[in-house]
Amino acid sequence: MLRALKVVCLLLLSLTIAAPAEAVLGATDRTAAASLLVPFFETGIDSAVNPHDTLLVVSSVNFAGFLVHYHVWDIDGNPTDLQGNISLVGVSSWSAAMRDLLNTSTTSVRRQLTEGAFYRGFVTIDVVSAPTALNPREAGYPFAADNQIEGFIYYTRLSQGSANGLAMVALESVPASTDGFLSGFYTGGDDREEIDSTARHCAQQLTTGVACTTVGDDSDINRIHLRIFRSTPLNGSSRAVVFTWIGARTGGPSPYCDIPANGCASAYTFRQYNEAGAAIQDTTVRLDHVVNLIPDTWLLGSEAGFISIFDVPNVNIDTQFYGFSFNSANPVANPSLTWDAIFEGYILP
Repeated sequence: MLRALKVVCLLLLSLTIAAPAEAVLGATDRTAAASLLVPFFETGIDSAVNPHDTLLVVSSVNFAGFLVHYHVWDIDGNPTDLQGNISLVGVSSWSAAMRDLLNTSTTSVRRQLTEGAFYRGFVTIDVVSAPTALNPREAGYPFAADNQIEGFIYYTRLSQGSANGLAMVALESVPASTDGFLSGFYTGGDDREEIDSTARHCAQQLTTGVACTTVGDDSDINRIHLRIFRSTPLNGSSRAVVFTWIGARTGGPSPYCDIPANGCASAYTFRQYNEAGAAIQDTTVRLDHVVNLIPDTWLLGSEAGFISIFDVPNVNIDTQFYGFSFNSANPVANPSLTWDAIFEGYILP
């Protein structure tokens, strides 16, 4: 009886630790992955003045051991020398505060990441087959095809009583037999899941039983739609992050489209809506960087609602898109009503 019970337990355990099934490729869904994207980090240079920091947590979902490589990039997609290899043994986790990583980095790295009073950029994290100092856009980077990690981001201002969280963007290893529209996040030749407009459109079609080969329009992201909170009594504020990474290039789509021969617009319709759906701002915005910040000072009025950016080109049919917004209330006279929230944006191909 005891032996039979042990066998049953082992069978149940084997089912528990089996490799997770693939989610919908081309969609930013929550699943174990072979790569993770931290689309934005922010650390105050002077923590006494700006206590902002970003905490990263990466976990293995399998009892087998894995080697993971992280690489830090500036807001224009230039790799820095801040990188490392992490061994995850069993169902374990690695965590690091960006402030700690930056404090142990070089002066040149910190200078490269300096944006005003903050260090800002993004981070990529990959399962690899061997330790490396290369970045994932370089030849010879040792990608491993194991969808076995998940990640979490904490955005904190602890001395101000604020902390918030967001799941890292999961990028699966795509099987070779899968449609080519869905892979090539870093270089166009790697096996990592893409999240450009073509892949997102392909994902839409796959969920309705239509083959990706019928993709007809891969030129633009139709709309990036983000929640904002505005309130005078609650001292409400919002800011948004729009991530636009073009394969094998630096900078966002606007500098590329500034060149007339490239035949694309460099400024994009930007509308702010109130809760009733009325447009209270209708202007244009440029996306000059990979990591684009839309600050609270760009927003008008005191009504909560949404912002939308329309018709952003899929440059070279290889621009990876993601977006989210920070929302907060901080009424000075009533601190008990203070709150913070993060919302992922809706991206419509």
